[in-house]
Amino acid sequence: AGPLKNLDKYYGKDNVFWQQLKEHPNYDEFWQKRGLIQHMKNVKPAVMVVGGLFDAEDLYGPFNIYKSLEKNSENSNMLVMGPWSHGDWSRNRKRQAIGNIYFGDDISANYQKDVETTFFNHFLKGEA
Repeated sequence: AGPLKNLDKYYGKDNVFWQQLKEHPNYDEFWQKRGLIQHMKNVKPAVMVVGGLFDAEDLYGPFNIYKSLEKNSENSNMLVMGPWSHGDWSRNRKRQAIGNIYFGDDISANYQKDVETTFFNHFLKGEA
């Protein structure tokens, strides 16, 4: 596509997020005000922060949200990091690999069944 300005033909003026990215290409006050980390104070519900160790889009977020919750809240807080890229923990791929590095089969399904479901059953249904 060439320079980013060429993408305007794919993402027009009605795409608010695209316009925001163009208007604020750096982590300026606009993005800082929208960050989650500064709002992680006095959180009451249990929180499970999930991230992927191969997330090229946001490896900073999960670690720092967890850290902020630990420091600023008196809730049950859990961090789960797996061999995933962005959002792969919620997908159902049989084979889990990043490039040519194979991590195993059904990692996301096992996480969903054994970790995520257990977390919600405990905190929402009161199961041990």
